[in-house]
Amino acid sequence: MRTSSRANAFRRHIQSGVTIPAVLGALSLSLSALGATAISRDRLDEADYNLLVYQHPDAAKLFIQGEAATATGNLAESAELFQQALGIERNNALLLRRYCEVLTQQRKTNLAIETCHQALSVGANPAGLRATVAALLQSGRRPNTDELAEAMIYIDALRRNARSQVYSYAAECDLAATLGNWPAFSQAVEELERLFPNHPETQRKSALLRQRMSPRYVSMGWVLIGVMAVVVAAGSWFVKLRAKHSQQRSRPLPGLASALLLLFALGTYGGIAHAEAELKLPEQLSNIRVDDNNPEATIPSEREKNREPLQFGYYIMDLSDRAELALNAKNYPVAVRYFRALAKAVPDRAVGFSKLCEVYQLMNDREHALNSCRAAALLEGVKVDDYLRLTDLVLAQPGSISAPELTELSEIAEHLRKQSPDTIAADRIDCKVGVRFHDVAKMSRCTAHMAQVAPIDLETISFQWAFAMMRGDYPAATAYIDQAQAAKMPEAQLRQMQKATTQANSIWHDLLGNRWLRLSAVLVALLGLGVWLLSRSRSRLSLPQATQS
Repeated sequence: MRTSSRANAFRRHIQSGVTIPAVLGALSLSLSALGATAISRDRLDEADYNLLVYQHPDAAKLFIQGEAATATGNLAESAELFQQALGIERNNALLLRRYCEVLTQQRKTNLAIETCHQALSVGANPAGLRATVAALLQSGRRPNTDELAEAMIYIDALRRNARSQVYSYAAECDLAATLGNWPAFSQAVEELERLFPNHPETQRKSALLRQRMSPRYVSMGWVLIGVMAVVVAAGSWFVKLRAKHSQQRSRPLPGLASALLLLFALGTYGGIAHAEAELKLPEQLSNIRVDDNNPEATIPSEREKNREPLQFGYYIMDLSDRAELALNAKNYPVAVRYFRALAKAVPDRAVGFSKLCEVYQLMNDREHALNSCRAAALLEGVKVDDYLRLTDLVLAQPGSISAPELTELSEIAEHLRKQSPDTIAADRIDCKVGVRFHDVAKMSRCTAHMAQVAPIDLETISFQWAFAMMRGDYPAATAYIDQAQAAKMPEAQLRQMQKATTQANSIWHDLLGNRWLRLSAVLVALLGLGVWLLSRSRSRLSLPQATQS
């Protein structure tokens, strides 16, 4: 939805002629700065770039200059240019990710990770996940256990959701290089060369592999094979000599063992990796076994995590895969078991608690869902969807809502407003609260900002329709339904909006729903009652007079 709405908004303004000079200026600057250098952007990147050009053309110019400096290897200049662009616009996922990528190349690890997390919070996509993995698994340093676990979660997500793109294979190369698993690295590079032969990621990883396979390493490998062959031959000679002295026939087992040992030596050097074979096991990837009946019982200790970081990473993937399978099968109690274990295994990251909140909400377990969402909101890696889910859970409470909870929602909205002032994240929370409490002033503010920032977003149109219904402006509500239909709103939601509008627009609803009409009806009724009582009293007074006459 984010991509289509941004792209459509940009096209709409292009057609109106508003941003043509800005676009032409940015494009001419791009061509003059880069010359023949090609910048790789996917569909989501193009949407973010177009939005940047439309909303902040000055930031777009700095961004193009930063990309050009990066392409020529001038990292200090590109970092400075991206910083200047971020001073203008801090809520563009592409701009944040480019800055993160430069910081990673400059080995400014902590700032790179923080910047990549900001990019994911604005708009998560495969390229953003891949950049975050590169920052977490930066070459030349050993990541801590939490960083490795987070990287493994992102790699697993890329494998499941973006296997047709370059990002998952490049991230696997980073993981193998960080852990020193060069046979696995070689296999990942082979896949890159087969599927994406001309991609810059492939060229970088292939160059690193060639460096590892320099003549020095080749010579060392053959020396090792020669030494092992001598050991094997000596062992065979010793076994045969012993058999000759004992007048016994030599058994074939030692010869078989020798052959297997030699094959193992050649196979290891040629790229057969035990860890990679483990990836293909049908049950689990890690040698840390998951107790499917009680996953929390097998969570490794901190010492075990640090001793075998690769196995712990595979263990996190095992938990995630099992949890997602249970979630997709709508077996929510089982999914809860695995996500609880994931949250306890990586307690410093929001992902486990976020998924727990999602599952508990599907189970209508509001109390546990609230606790999980509140835990996720305090941890690194929290996303806008987590805040929105927490808001829905608070507002779903029947009856009145406590003052502390309302303060909590106000603080979340204010946090999002400061963090992402050019998005509708905070407005979505304000409008949800406005609908719940029939707050006309709040609805007026949030819908006005949403219309300015994301005019054709489906949520913007939905809240504008709700605000029109709240005011009793049914012609406007009908117009918003037409906009929703043009924006491809799901048919079921459209029918609900049409039904509600039709019912509310009826004569009887106008009579019963408008307070001035209700007051007028009461006054008319009272006036009629007074006239009737007055006429009856006069008829009673006139009766005795008629009798006397």
